[in-house]
Amino acid sequence: MTTYKITMMDAYAIESLREKGITNEILLDASASGDTTRLLDADPEGNFDALLKLGDDWDALKSILNDGYQIKFVTYNGLRNLLRMKFRKPFIDLDNGIEGLHLSVEELIQLKKLLSSNWVLKAEEANDGYVASVTYIE
Repeated sequence: MTTYKITMMDAYAIESLREKGITNEILLDASASGDTTRLLDADPEGNFDALLKLGDDWDALKSILNDGYQIKFVTYNGLRNLLRMKFRKPFIDLDNGIEGLHLSVEELIQLKKLLSSNWVLKAEEANDGYVASVTYIE
């Protein structure tokens, strides 16, 4: 299976809409029809042009939404913001990354998939899943 690479802004758009209750099906419908009414209802100030452009390759967009994605380049602030949106779990900020992020197996797989090559992910087993740390490499 191919893991598609998207921009940080595309990831923000997807995760922000998901956080507001927009499902993959609604995103796919909006992409197919060009009707962004439901997206704008969820995020009135959103600009979804770039996200809908992903729908030019329908199979890629379906895979991005259903199977996950990798971000082309993740910045430190981008990582923190995305983790808050995607997982809604606390973690400890470090100078060069984060630690103490408690994740299920599925969430750990999602995190591993989305990180760009400038980050190193480490995870230790915990009672209810894993505790992850992510460190920036130069």
